[in-house]
This record gives sequence, structure tokens and C-alpha cells, in this order.
Amino acid sequence: MKRNQIMILVAVIGLIGTVSAPIITLIVESWYEQRQYPVPAEKRLNYLVGNWKGKFLQKNDKGIPIVTETTASLINEGRIISGQALFTSFHGRATRLRLYNGVFDGNLLKLEYENEQGHVFQKGTIVGEMTAYGDTISGKFVGYSPEFKMIISGEITFSKENTK
Repeated sequence: MKRNQIMILVAVIGLIGTVSAPIITLIVESWYEQRQYPVPAEKRLNYLVGNWKGKFLQKNDKGIPIVTETTASLINEGRIISGQALFTSFHGRATRLRLYNGVFDGNLLKLEYENEQGHVFQKGTIVGEMTAYGDTISGKFVGYSPEFKMIISGEITFSKENTK
């Protein structure tokens, strides 16, 4: 081989390494992060995925209960659970939350949520337990409410909607 051809070959090999290294790093990093989550039992996961209807119950600063009716849709993305929740806020605003980073292990579900409108700061976490029959999830939530301009917490109860 001539010297020019060797230099071109070295440059091409270097270019391939430069382009492929970040892609391989991203793939390995994604695999490593996903590996830490438990693999949900498929039968239990089938009950979790789908449409749910329920309520968030919290108390205002005077101890008066506030109930927010909510619908949610959950999907399985491998080891991660995600979805959407829809509700009308205490002040009458239609609100859509993005549910993400969900982990389902046995009967326990942990989900994070945020307002889908990027300019509205509304984030929190839901932790619930699914019943043995897979038709109800109940638990707690905590997060920041833009309506009340404070951190709120309370209880959640959701029932699986009939999908037949």
C-alpha cells in the first residue's frame, strides 16, 4: 500500500471510532440504568397496564378534605412504567400530567409525575400498592401544587376500568 492510502485508511478507522464510541457508550449506559429496575411479573404487569379511574385526597390548611377525580392510563416500556393522568383542578383547570420513571415490583408501584405544560411547575411522586386481585391501587402522593403554591400530600385510590 502506498503511504497516502495508509493515511486515508487510518483516518477512516479513526472517524469510525470517533462516531461509534459515543453511540456504544449511550447504549451501554441505557442498558446499565435499566438493569437496576426489577423485572415485573408478567401476569401482574398485565393487570397494571391499562386505564384507571380514581381520586387524590388531600386536606387544605384548615383540615377540609379536597377530592380530585382523576383518570390515568399506564403503559409498560420494558422495566419502566409510564403514562398520563387527567383531572380538573380545584380551581377548574383541566390538567394533564405525564407519568414517568415508574417502577412496579410485586404489588408496589412508584411513579413520578409532572405537568405536561412545560412552563407550569408541578411535580411529585406517587407510591401505591396493588391489591391481590389487581383491581385497585391505593397509596400516597407528595408533590408541588401550582394551584396552592405549596407542597401537598395525601392519599390516592384507583380502580381498574373495565376494558372488555
